[in-house]
Amino acid sequence: MYIKTNRVKFFFIILGVVGIIIFSYIFRYNFKSKSRVQKKEVSESNQRPAEIKGKIVTLKRIKPEYFEDFRKILSPAVTGPLYFPAKPSFEWTKNFLEKTLRKEIAGELFFYLIFDNKDNKLIGFIDIRERDKNGQFGVGIHENYWGKGRFKEAVKLITEQYFKIKNKPSFIAHVEIWNLRSFYALKSAGFTLFDFYYENGNPTRYILKFNNPKYKDKSSFVSKENIQ
Repeated sequence: MYIKTNRVKFFFIILGVVGIIIFSYIFRYNFKSKSRVQKKEVSESNQRPAEIKGKIVTLKRIKPEYFEDFRKILSPAVTGPLYFPAKPSFEWTKNFLEKTLRKEIAGELFFYLIFDNKDNKLIGFIDIRERDKNGQFGVGIHENYWGKGRFKEAVKLITEQYFKIKNKPSFIAHVEIWNLRSFYALKSAGFTLFDFYYENGNPTRYILKFNNPKYKDKSSFVSKENIQ
């Protein structure tokens, strides 16, 4: 009876040791995997240039000294389609940009402020958020600077940098059905109409797609035919 009891104890001791080893291995593997992902995200963030200069506009990463100028460009024409407050306060703007900066550093989005090269003023922003496997595009430019190629060049500058670092096949943009100005601006900048977003059975948004022209694996592109 004594020998049998010792064998049982020995069995459970061995079982416990094996369990600890397995648990430690899983924990270390998950920790290392998470660390690799975090390092990759930080590495991608570090690869992004502080400025991307074009002929008409220059894209710049966020700095605290831009916060007040950013608030000034948030006119109703800019905030309306973006569901921002009608008249954003400095505190709201500060919180929004600080949160955006944290996400940018974490690799969760590409975000740049847009500056006009002629007067060097902050005129808008442009970003690609990592909401799904393809990313989701967003932009806002003050109405005094609409036209003359600013929007199109800002799209060109950010897409080239995004695809260079992310090496993804595409990203998408959502546009409200009523917002035809943005819809046609996106199409002129290289987006194609891909689908519609439905709410209560009715289409409420256009879904447009921007494909990476240099992506090698064409099978990764969504095969659904573009809706014209």
